[in-house]
Amino acid sequence: MPELSNSRYTRLLLAIWLVSAILLVMAGRGAIAGWQMGDPDDQLRLVQIRDWLAGQSWWDVTQYRMNPPDGGPMHWSRLVDLPIALVIVALTPFFGQPSAELAAAVAIPLLTYGIVLWLLAAISTKLGGRWAGIVAAVSLFAILPATIQLAPMRIDHHGWQLVAFLAATLALLDRNRPVRAAIIIGVACALWMEISIEGLPFAALFLGILGLRWLGSDRAAQLPWASAALALTTGTLYFATEGLAATNYCDSLSPVHVAALMAAASVVCLAHWATIRLKGNRRIIARLFAGAVAASAAISALLLLAPQCAGDAFANLDPLVRQYWFNRTPEGLPLWQHKPSAIVQELAGFAAGCIGLIALWRAGTKLPAQDRLAMTLLFAGSAIVAATVARAAIYPLCLAALLAAPLVVRLFAQSNGAASVTRRMALRIAAVALIMPGVLGTHVARALPSKAETPDPAETQAEAEFVALARQCQSAEAIGLLNRLPPSQLMAGLDASPGLLQFTHHKVVATG
Repeated sequence: MPELSNSRYTRLLLAIWLVSAILLVMAGRGAIAGWQMGDPDDQLRLVQIRDWLAGQSWWDVTQYRMNPPDGGPMHWSRLVDLPIALVIVALTPFFGQPSAELAAAVAIPLLTYGIVLWLLAAISTKLGGRWAGIVAAVSLFAILPATIQLAPMRIDHHGWQLVAFLAATLALLDRNRPVRAAIIIGVACALWMEISIEGLPFAALFLGILGLRWLGSDRAAQLPWASAALALTTGTLYFATEGLAATNYCDSLSPVHVAALMAAASVVCLAHWATIRLKGNRRIIARLFAGAVAASAAISALLLLAPQCAGDAFANLDPLVRQYWFNRTPEGLPLWQHKPSAIVQELAGFAAGCIGLIALWRAGTKLPAQDRLAMTLLFAGSAIVAATVARAAIYPLCLAALLAAPLVVRLFAQSNGAASVTRRMALRIAAVALIMPGVLGTHVARALPSKAETPDPAETQAEAEFVALARQCQSAEAIGLLNRLPPSQLMAGLDASPGLLQFTHHKVVATG
């Protein structure tokens, strides 16, 4: 296939984003018109922003209309609030705050979608050329976990987490400016951890890959630069968003995490300077030892300052809350605790990534072996994290799309020169399956015999009726009727309470 010019490549990416945005708006037009946010967390995010714009302190993210008079500590970052608040503030004088809020709830996710699309394309372009980048951009729409998180009315932090992950991945492949790339990796991981502490294992994964380069590579200096950038940026972000508060929370960026990262970075930077003149095996052994010391320093800081955070980030949950809320939230459970149909769909995406990796190693591309190894380790590590926390599947699935894209381009190119119609169609069907593995996985899952998942028609109808009534009850129009009552404290379901906070002047007992 003829190589794309830079201008045509850019125009195609812009066209793909515009078409995807239109399709997402059309698919969500009912939710947009009815002011239905993506889920309760999106509703709480909007309420948090309203309170901030109404005068609540930047450093205080407590929701005071929940669990009054103490309020509910949200542990959510103000960073995600910034772009949404900017749109609301800019548009309110012209259209009023309700319309400005709706515009922000539509525009910010679509902007995030565009950034994710560009990053996917840029990474895949490095792997297999510009046509591969175009294929990766198109395939984003078929990655269901991504489109769900990037659709209009989804203003919570998940989309920005994906941006941080892909920005660090793109920097991982930058050979021309290794120091700048290392700093980008550190800053991206720090932003991710400030947004959500779920970024911690991925930060360890990226630093682990750079650690292998530290042992012997032309980019050995990346680990000290990345670790220093990570430690300094997390410290800066913490004090910029939390002020001088010194409370350690296991489920959000806290002083203990900053201290652990500072300890590890100090050891790595000192060791890099001390071993820079060593050669061969002596340098490798010295840096392996230094890496072990850095890890020990980070763990020691954690155990000394917040031993309760050494294991599960939600270890301090009340047992009753864990049993009836946390353990019943599917996105936070391991993949193997999901329905077989969901497992098959995820595994289909992982399989596409594995096929793309095999092709990447066998194709003899210009990509150095170090970078191919980095992508292999990143994909494998992301898949392991996703297996333990289902909502993290979005990361290996996006990697799978950009890894498979170069092979898809080759398959289409081979199909154009195929001698027979059968071979031509087989190659194209295989290419489409790699672009949309989730769709293929859905059909495979439906074909699998499973008595446990055979629904009872009466139960299915009853559940559908209940869901329809619940949606009607939680609509803006229905909840707004409660404003006829004087301000009160209401007890409602955990997922219904955010709607009460969004559409009424009432207080609630608790939310999820």
